[in-house]
Amino acid sequence: MEEATGGLVPDPTTAAEAPGTSPVVALHHLAALRAARLVRVVERRNLRYYQLRPETLEEAAADFKELGASARKPLPGADRGPHHSRRDLGGGLAPPGGGR
Repeated sequence: MEEATGGLVPDPTTAAEAPGTSPVVALHHLAALRAARLVRVVERRNLRYYQLRPETLEEAAADFKELGASARKPLPGADRGPHHSRRDLGGGLAPPGGGR
């Protein structure tokens, strides 16, 4: 579909036909993508087309990459080893039997 329209996705009614969803659902998702600035609306004749914003996608990719790197860092207190109780983790829960 994108090849025929030069990278533009047609209006929600047409876009909904391909994946088999309703136009209302497609419009809802496209509105969320617009709010996140991941797509832009291009009006041609009396139709609206939705086009990806490469610059915003690149920014989002960089943010996800940074998030992934920070997720690899150990959590505070994770270096205490495997032999600590649930109470040591700050959850306030003791193992079954009271932990005594």
